[in-house]
Amino acid sequence: MTVCIAAICRDEQDRPAIVGASDRMISTPDYQYEPKQPKIFPLADSCIVFVAGANADLAGTLRGAEKLLRERPAEMVSSIAQAVGDAYVGYQQQCIEGRVLAKYGLTYQAFHSQSSTLSPTLIHEIVSDIRDTELNAEVLVAGLDQDDGSAHLFRVRTGVPESEDAAGFAAIGWGEPVAEAHFMMWEYTRYHSMAEALWRCYCAKRAAEVVPSVGGRATDLFRVDREHGRHQFSEHAVDELNRAYRRVRNGERKRHEKVIKQVAGFLSDQATPHPPDAARSVGARSTPDSSAPPPSPGSDEPPSLAS
Repeated sequence: MTVCIAAICRDEQDRPAIVGASDRMISTPDYQYEPKQPKIFPLADSCIVFVAGANADLAGTLRGAEKLLRERPAEMVSSIAQAVGDAYVGYQQQCIEGRVLAKYGLTYQAFHSQSSTLSPTLIHEIVSDIRDTELNAEVLVAGLDQDDGSAHLFRVRTGVPESEDAAGFAAIGWGEPVAEAHFMMWEYTRYHSMAEALWRCYCAKRAAEVVPSVGGRATDLFRVDREHGRHQFSEHAVDELNRAYRRVRNGERKRHEKVIKQVAGFLSDQATPHPPDAARSVGARSTPDSSAPPPSPGSDEPPSLAS
């Protein structure tokens, strides 16, 4: 599928801001390719809206969100995320009507109002078909409220926007677990600088490339701040990060190789048998003979020990 990542951070003036990263992989049941276009959807200038999933499901959801936002313009990130959620539900109902209920001469509303008059067998059959029409669409909405500039982050998967403000980061797509583990490992919070957020997003995206369906040919990076709105970083900036990433990885590899040699020496030392300490060995196997006379005063002769 893909990986899309967003993180809340602080800009150069210590104001709330957003940084995001994504690949360009497009996957279908038959093929995968990486077109020269980012996976950001322009719902609002103050937001990054990343998408992952089936093209048809995403297109239907986002067209609905555009229509809702034209009807009820939103200045808050939560309202934009809710419009995406409402559009998700609306498109899912449309798919259920067209793919399932139309076969039975029903609409979505009619099915709910007439379900008490339908046979249990028919209801079971319809519900089973409905479960097979779940949308394959995920949307990540990250941006700034226009009134106070506060930063917010939402993940939309089932029509209900899930706030990720507390964590300060989130990802969608098949690369999600790897990308989010990277942020957790570094104990990332929403109060980190934009420089660190940008670096972490880039490293998380590169780490997620171990997942077969995450694209590795290109990385798109974005920021949202009060001064510039939504802005995509240049290819030159991405190239600079790529060079820095390779330097860091090469340095890590050399440090790991050095540590591995030290561990190998430790293991070899543990595997080599050592002669037991003489005094400890004797003391563990025998006890002094109480009947033996003590050594003479000033003598260097140890007390006689039983064999």
